[in-house]
Amino acid sequence: MDHPSVELNLPLDGKTHSIEIPQETTLFFWNALVPGTADRLSPVESDQGYNQLCVARELVDLISWKITFPDDHKPLLDEVYRRNGYRGCAWWIACDPIELPATIEVTFESIGECPTIEGKPVVLWTTDGEPIEWGTTIKSTIELVPSSTPASQFPTRQELLWNRHTVYVPNWTSTGEESNLESSSREPL
Repeated sequence: MDHPSVELNLPLDGKTHSIEIPQETTLFFWNALVPGTADRLSPVESDQGYNQLCVARELVDLISWKITFPDDHKPLLDEVYRRNGYRGCAWWIACDPIELPATIEVTFESIGECPTIEGKPVVLWTTDGEPIEWGTTIKSTIELVPSSTPASQFPTRQELLWNRHTVYVPNWTSTGEESNLESSSREPL
């Protein structure tokens, strides 16, 4: 993966997002989910933390992510995700630059029987603290738009998955209908 790349968080809100990015830049898509229950997340160091880790490992087989490009679709890589004392699963992929403008369809689905933590059904929590009920299918769209600003003038930071690589911060605009997911007052993970 060329650095810096453009960090693009996979949306889980059912909206269309228009994103202005530098031209001819590697794309880095990712998102992470942490299993919990409807009323709480369990820190890794807690008594329930081990159960959370076991469910996080199961998520790889129970979550389906599909990213469809104009002429192709890409499988995502997965790995255990740990941030701020919580553990979940992250899905990601780095892609070569594509011709812009481009529309990318993102489909998320939780499949199969809902796992449990201490007998309670699992609720998936986003890194922004938003709950996603089990059995949900979410389809979002990313419209990548070429920027007239040169890459060298885009803001940069450390990417938020591993905190090891410098990435460009694109300009996001959300449009479309609101999703049916409820907001949470939880702190971001």
